[in-house]
Amino acid sequence: MHVDIETRSAEPEDLPWYVGSATFASRRFCDLVRELLQPEDVQLLPSYVTIDGEEVLESRDSYEIVNWLRQVDCLDKSLAGFHYRPSFPNLPMVEDDVVDLSIVPVDAMAFRMKYCGSLPIVRNDFVRALRNHGITGWRLMNLLTS
Repeated sequence: MHVDIETRSAEPEDLPWYVGSATFASRRFCDLVRELLQPEDVQLLPSYVTIDGEEVLESRDSYEIVNWLRQVDCLDKSLAGFHYRPSFPNLPMVEDDVVDLSIVPVDAMAFRMKYCGSLPIVRNDFVRALRNHGITGWRLMNLLTS
């Protein structure tokens, strides 16, 4: 696969971009993912980078698309709230992603929450591993929990 990113810095980060519902990541990040997660939880697809249309030759075989496969049905439906869009009157849309931590399996270190978005939810152990390995480019958002 090929990913073209806009210039953000002279050196691409470990996590420079998201591609649709997948994460574009360095081999360093992917090696950490292989170490921490089960093979059935994530799909890693070889890729390479171009920046503003110019191929970064050293990126060949050093970047991958990370497709987070594991989904956990942990939305706290009593607190999340729903609304309906006129264009999709039969499809409820979640207003607030509220995670019910009591039903997240202990072994779910990184996963997608069923019914909500495509970015992964990660446990604190995963975040500590990112920090300990010096992984760059990642961004965290706080989640509502019950």
